Amino acid sequence: MVQLVTDILFTILAPILLMVLVGALLRWRLRIDITTLGKLNIYLFVPVYVFEHVSTSQLEWQEMLGIFGITVVQVVTLGLLVWGIGRALRVSCWRIRNGRGGVVMSGGSRSWNWTSSW
Repeated sequence: MVQLVTDILFTILAPILLMVLVGALLRWRLRIDITTLGKLNIYLFVPVYVFEHVSTSQLEWQEMLGIFGITVVQVVTLGLLVWGIGRALRVSCWRIRNGRGGVVMSGGSRSWNWTSSW
């Protein structure tokens, strides 16, 4: 049991915490622009990571197709659930604002505006 906990701490949590610490130190020391870094992560690093792992995967095509099918079913189910909740609350338009953060949902006779304070 102690071996399992030690293994989890050093092989899973330690690298994550080390990356968080390095990122915090770099941001504090170099004043890194988080917006640019986030865009670089989403549009460059994530697609490269996914492509590399899919291209070197040992899965058969039938297994990959099954995983893809389950993913599509989950996305469609979640979309229909959110759409149904929006219809029940009579929300006609949902917008995600990309300014200082926050989500704006407006429509019908009701209007919500949740914005972050940071």
